[in-house]
Amino acid sequence: RSRGAACPKAITMTDASPRSQRYAFQPSCTHATVALSHAPSMVSVVSLESPQIALEVPARSSSAKSESRDKRWEVAATDHCASRYVMREANTFRALWEIGICFFLLYTGTIFLFRVCFLEFHIPKEFHVRDGWARMDDAMTIVFVIDLFLNFFFSYRDEQGVEVDSMRLIGKHYLKGFFVVNLIACTPEFLVQALVSAISGHSLGNDSAVGHSAGIARIVRLPRLSRILRLTRLLQVFKLVFVQSRRKTLEWLQEARWVRVANNGVGLLWVVHLLACGWYLCAAMHHDPSQTWVARRTVDADGEVSLLTRGPVDQWVHAFYFILTVFTTVGFGDMSAMTNGEIVFVCFTMMVGAVVHSIIISEVINIVTTVDKRHDFVAKQCELVEAFAAHTELDDQSQKMMRAWISFSAKDWMSNRYDRDEVKALITDKGMPRSLLGRLPASLFHGALVKNSFVAIRRCPQETPPRLPLLLALAVNRGHYTAGEIVYQKHDLAICVFLVLSGTFADVARPSPSGGVDEIATTPGQSDNEIRIEVDGPHSMRSRPHRQSTMEEMQVQPHSYHLHPYQLHGAGGYFGLGEVMAGGERVSTVRCESEVGGSVLTVQKSDVAQLMQEFPQYAMVWQSQSRRQESHRQRLRSQLTTGMTLRRFAAVRIQ
Repeated sequence: RSRGAACPKAITMTDASPRSQRYAFQPSCTHATVALSHAPSMVSVVSLESPQIALEVPARSSSAKSESRDKRWEVAATDHCASRYVMREANTFRALWEIGICFFLLYTGTIFLFRVCFLEFHIPKEFHVRDGWARMDDAMTIVFVIDLFLNFFFSYRDEQGVEVDSMRLIGKHYLKGFFVVNLIACTPEFLVQALVSAISGHSLGNDSAVGHSAGIARIVRLPRLSRILRLTRLLQVFKLVFVQSRRKTLEWLQEARWVRVANNGVGLLWVVHLLACGWYLCAAMHHDPSQTWVARRTVDADGEVSLLTRGPVDQWVHAFYFILTVFTTVGFGDMSAMTNGEIVFVCFTMMVGAVVHSIIISEVINIVTTVDKRHDFVAKQCELVEAFAAHTELDDQSQKMMRAWISFSAKDWMSNRYDRDEVKALITDKGMPRSLLGRLPASLFHGALVKNSFVAIRRCPQETPPRLPLLLALAVNRGHYTAGEIVYQKHDLAICVFLVLSGTFADVARPSPSGGVDEIATTPGQSDNEIRIEVDGPHSMRSRPHRQSTMEEMQVQPHSYHLHPYQLHGAGGYFGLGEVMAGGERVSTVRCESEVGGSVLTVQKSDVAQLMQEFPQYAMVWQSQSRRQESHRQRLRSQLTTGMTLRRFAAVRIQ
């Protein structure tokens, strides 16, 4: 309601489904919040002071799996039990804690594993060293115990990508997930010793059963290896760290070929280290160490000095060497399995090695070949730029910027390179099953395409021809825009329509007492070579000297801070259709207004014309909508007498 208007005394909601229910709300005079369920097929809103207004909502899938997923999503979106005590992903303390946990996990998978296997299980007798690493183990145990309970206060993301901050749901999710693993990893060693002693009936300190107790003592220390299971959390930690600290340098490192190859190499070496510790542990668990591979292995040319006489580091090197030869299928034959336990472990190692080695090698080959294909593609495009520059006598700086743009966009271009005519023939000519044809539209771009108002012009989504969104999906290309970036401006050639996936875009103009005036954004001066940074709204600008790189100079946007929004386009909407239908040039300027940027799907003018020929019923609707939208845009522009920021303008429009 606008300011000064009287609020209705009551609002009644009626479910039009067979399970009809009525809900009465008594809103305050300032605002009213109404939550609608996903289940009803139609909801009627009745006011005591206004006629009935019917809002038709398409019913969701009736399958049990879909209803269960929707129910979980609804609960996660509405349940905020004790959310004030929950630390979300953006929390600084949580980010620092996760980094510390990541450090201890890396220590657990490398040094701690070596110390447990090659020192505490060292043969022929154990090493008892109390040094700095032992104190690190104590600190790690304390940190893991704290982390065991701290995870009850950390939010998580559900299947829909929504961050859940309800302590009730967090506890339920944590207890079903990593809680058992973390609990085992935090179990103190003295509790396990007491449990084993109670079960076996022998005390580990009893001198009468030294031999038996020594075997039990080795078994008791095995639960310490359970801390390795916590390494599964590394995936979550790395994901959180990279999401919260996304920088251009990190993005470049993730895409660099040598970094990706090095990651696979490090992964291979860590798996070899893990199995090398297991190979030595297999020998340490034998009652007679002289019958194991450690005793059979000699370290001198005469074959008289056994590996048993060497220290932990030498024994680790030989174990690592043996596992690596098994992984790479070299098999020199200087080391082999003899006992039943060794044979079983080597068979397991060969199976793991065949899988891991094949995956890593294929991944490295894929990285190398993919980069080579991209390099060839970029080289070919750069040749076209050089030919165009020679024909048009283009200056060197413009050529450099064009080459930088091609190199920056090559990855996206290659990901969209496929034979669209063949795919179109597959959709239209082949006998696609009706069940599959009806399922595909709702899966395109996670369902965003079929819900866009450019496609959903019918009252019932089932009335939409299923091949329309499929053919439209073949024609579209995804585009991303940053905050304040101009999508198009007045006098540009109208060559495509924009379907909004995320973010907010707006028609902008210069306010005047007689209404808004469509203008173009001003081109920044090239002499000062500085970047203008917008802060605290479009009126407040500040500049700082900065020597630009080629990419930064290419991405400098025209100044549009004198233009203000008068029409918004959000997710599910579209813009730019009127000029495409009329032909010629753009009559307005559109800018991305979202602070986090926006994403769109672009449809070329030729593809729109092709769709209008194949679906004439949609052609008439699109023509009618384009005329109506242009008339509405001009009416809104005439009301632009005072410039407002996006938030203020949105609040006024909502009111």
